[in-house]
Amino acid sequence: GAGETAGGADDDDNTAGGAGDHDAAGEAGEDDTAGCADDDDTGGGDEVLLGAEDVIASAAADADAEAEAAALVDAAAGHARACAILATVRDRLLPPLYAHMRDPKTDGARVAVAVAVLKLLKLLPPRALVAQLKPFLMRLVATLGSRDKGVRARGREALGMVVVELGPEHFR
Repeated sequence: GAGETAGGADDDDNTAGGAGDHDAAGEAGEDDTAGCADDDDTGGGDEVLLGAEDVIASAAADADAEAEAAALVDAAAGHARACAILATVRDRLLPPLYAHMRDPKTDGARVAVAVAVLKLLKLLPPRALVAQLKPFLMRLVATLGSRDKGVRARGREALGMVVVELGPEHFR
């Protein structure tokens, strides 16, 4: 009972920020280290503490290395997934959308579809957007060569809406 009160109460006060011996001796970490070194006449306590610190530091370094390796694996998996999504959009989604941009009755551009395709393109990474922007714009510009005034008017309307949607940063 008495040993618990003397040793346990001080430890509890130190860890809880109480007013025991903690105020007189400094921080709790200093008390623990100083107490181990003074109790051992040979100084072996310091070696044990240093050995334990090395083991803890090594384990922390190993944990950091494992965390970094896991993060790299996750990043590589994420990159592979992003590449697969980009390839699917480019190869399977965009061609039918490009075909749907052209009205089969008039050979003109469907303005709403062109703007929707552009909004999809803007979701792509910058390099993919730049790569896909030229073919997209060329499809719209091709409608301007039509003999039909209505087709040309819809082509101009689509290009105007595309320019507004893209913004000035794409026209340097």
